[in-house]
Amino acid sequence: QTKMELDDLPVGSKPGKAGGDPFGSEFPDQDDSTPSSSNKSLSDRLVSKKWNERAGAYEELCETIKQVKNSKDPLFGDHAESFKKYLSDSNPGALEKAVDLFIQYVDKASDGIIKEIQ
Repeated sequence: QTKMELDDLPVGSKPGKAGGDPFGSEFPDQDDSTPSSSNKSLSDRLVSKKWNERAGAYEELCETIKQVKNSKDPLFGDHAESFKKYLSDSNPGALEKAVDLFIQYVDKASDGIIKEIQ
């Protein structure tokens, strides 16, 4: 066997790997090839290290809020304090979903709950 030199590797490859996605293992947080894990709870996915899981959780919560009829539903209070974290998401795709969620939240929540997050 010959020793493989760094210059012999294709760009983005690692020794022992041939072809494939050159970024797959280096940037695991950026892997959006699989849908969010439905076996995790919503609260776990909202704080996941994987941006696509967070984005999916933001979307799911947004859809849930759209269906709520009572503006004083406990769901609103459960997430009131979390919006600072949601709206500071480091991934632009997840942040966009968090902003959509916040808009829906503000439209549906009661004034008393909105005052809590100011």
